[in-house]
Amino acid sequence: MRFLQRNRATTVVNPLAHLSDDELVAEHCESGANSHFLSEMVRRLMRSNERLSTWLLVFTVAIFLLTAVLLWAPLKPSPTDARGSSWVLWVEPPTESNRWSFPRASQIAFSRREDCERAAEEENDKQFKLLLERRKTGQGSVVSQGTLRCFPDTVNPRGPKRK
Repeated sequence: MRFLQRNRATTVVNPLAHLSDDELVAEHCESGANSHFLSEMVRRLMRSNERLSTWLLVFTVAIFLLTAVLLWAPLKPSPTDARGSSWVLWVEPPTESNRWSFPRASQIAFSRREDCERAAEEENDKQFKLLLERRKTGQGSVVSQGTLRCFPDTVNPRGPKRK
């Protein structure tokens, strides 16, 4: 420890610093209950408790921060939608067959329901016009890709997986 004394720093040396813990206890037992050996043992114990308290505080703060992050993450709104879900374009060829799959479209996932429904409507109209055109020109039978519909990304129109 350092004490300031008339603008001069002097170092106070602990005369018991050279003793191990076991030697300190042995000296204390020989000298009686009211000795400077007891004070040194208490000082060393307090220093070890300070380190332990510091580490416990660090771990407590780390656990608090981890808990806060884990609780905040599910509550954070998704950037895709206010409700937190995306929308996926599905096709069912032929209609009412319950054989859902992803269509051959340039984009099948959308962040908003309105965008997905607009794309489904445009694709359905395009297929219908192509079907009418081929029937008029007599280019043979044309099989429709099926009707496109939008579902949230949490819904699988094929139903639950079988085990």
